[in-house]
Amino acid sequence: MSKFPAHRLEKIARLANVEVAGPFARGDVKLSWSDAPRPSTDVLERLIAEVWARERALADDSGAVLFNGDLVRHIDHALIDDGLHIDVGPTDYKSFLGTNLRNGVLLDEIGRDAFANAIGVSALITCNREPATVLLGHRSAKVVDQPGTIHTFGGALDADDRGDDGQINVFAAVTREICEELALRPDDLAELECLGLVCDRSIWQPELVFAARVDMNADELANRVDVSSMTAEHLDVERIVDSPAEVAAYIVQAKRTTPVAMSALCLYGWGAFGDGWFSDVLGRLG
Repeated sequence: MSKFPAHRLEKIARLANVEVAGPFARGDVKLSWSDAPRPSTDVLERLIAEVWARERALADDSGAVLFNGDLVRHIDHALIDDGLHIDVGPTDYKSFLGTNLRNGVLLDEIGRDAFANAIGVSALITCNREPATVLLGHRSAKVVDQPGTIHTFGGALDADDRGDDGQINVFAAVTREICEELALRPDDLAELECLGLVCDRSIWQPELVFAARVDMNADELANRVDVSSMTAEHLDVERIVDSPAEVAAYIVQAKRTTPVAMSALCLYGWGAFGDGWFSDVLGRLG
């Protein structure tokens, strides 16, 4: 379990819950699939359809990228023998948009079990070559989910992440997302660990956050971000000097950084800089 009480961990992102704090290595995060559908009602399905029609029209007008794909729904999770076990099932982006993304305020009315709860997987990047730097991404205005914010690099688990044996390798999934967004190869990632499971309380989406280390400097990596593509998710990178003082200062002063990215930074700093650093950051957040 986490070394700090849950009510204190909630402070680190202001609007996020840290459901489980790691770190977890490959093989320590296991997902169990169930074909059981998301609970729903006729009223909820009409609401989802109305949201989709409205967002489809807005996307057509603005040029935003919007399509319905099969995703993976969080059902429950538990810590078992120091590993994170997550029960998952089917959902899709249309349901996710109509529940979590656009109607998170209706959680009490709809019930969390009826939300799509698509599981996100994303990572902050640490650059080993001098100057040591932590990188986040500046999200494009053309994305539907949290446009114009500073966020970790990644996306959502989708149906294609299920292997022939029915298992889902979340490390492989986040590697794919990172490589797609930053034009990297899997062997560019010198180290990858899962920092924990967090939940953005504004949309109630569960997200597995990771730290990925690359053996290059920030300029080398930033040059790979494709800002010319109409479908580019990121316009630039946010650079944070990888030191106890600079990471702490960024967390305390950040304005446009998403709760998920804030959680990832705090959990990364906890592991990199120790319990004293983490306690100090929690105290400064109030």
